[in-house]
Amino acid sequence: MLGDRIKKARGKLSQELVAKAVGVTRESVSQWENGTTKDLKIQNLFKLAKFLKKNAEWLGTGDGLEEPEAIGFHAAETAGEYQNLKDLTDDAIKAAREWMKLPAALQKHIFDMMAILNKK
Repeated sequence: MLGDRIKKARGKLSQELVAKAVGVTRESVSQWENGTTKDLKIQNLFKLAKFLKKNAEWLGTGDGLEEPEAIGFHAAETAGEYQNLKDLTDDAIKAAREWMKLPAALQKHIFDMMAILNKK
């Protein structure tokens, strides 16, 4: 469950600290954790994953590897290239959601291929 993964990732950090880092209220973090809301926007998921140093795919869906180092990249850092995540288009958000459904190994393979193509 999403809330369980957030609690696990948060560890001993306070909900207040996590909320401040993500830019939401403590109540929002509490609602994510206790399951009273499923409204975790993709940009907040990326911020949360980056702050907690977790793989966004694992945090959001439970799939993939928990630790971003284990797959050699961090999806939140990719999204962090945007100065303001609120500027993401609906298509970019849809693409990010589809990306998160891919297995971590496939994501890494695609990133590796992109790196090769960008060198040409």
